[in-house]
Amino acid sequence: MSLLTVLLLVATFVLVGCKPVPNPDGQNSGGDTPTPNTPSQNVNVSDFLVSECLEKYRGLMYDNNDTIYAVAVNDSSLMIRNIAYFNCCSEEFWEELSMEGNKILIEIFEDDSEVCDCVCPVSVEFVLSNLELGQTYNIVLSRGYYGYFSFEVVFEKDTDLMFIK
Repeated sequence: MSLLTVLLLVATFVLVGCKPVPNPDGQNSGGDTPTPNTPSQNVNVSDFLVSECLEKYRGLMYDNNDTIYAVAVNDSSLMIRNIAYFNCCSEEFWEELSMEGNKILIEIFEDDSEVCDCVCPVSVEFVLSNLELGQTYNIVLSRGYYGYFSFEVVFEKDTDLMFIK
């Protein structure tokens, strides 16, 4: 092996092996690159919609409540859609978002002041905004305080996923 080949191999190993290492406290060491897996805490929910009762499924066991669809809307937003069961008399729904690290908790609540003796499948749809490309998010959907679905998404601008429990 020639001296030139050996020098090229050594130079390649040195250049490839020299990568910045994040500080243990998670702070950057002077560079502009954020520490991996520390998403922005500015994620929010918009376009929250709950359909009327899906009449054709009323009174039947509906298996699609175990399926979640997650589709990128643009390079910072993800639309999430699924079927969930709520009280038949509920007419008002709202959501609350909380975030801890890369975990996003979406709690969906209903006005159950008038309780009926039935449940109704409805389509729930909303958009998570201010997501970061390439970031991994653990998303937990909750009906009130009862978590009914959890999944992980590496957000990309072409994200188009279906999760089945």
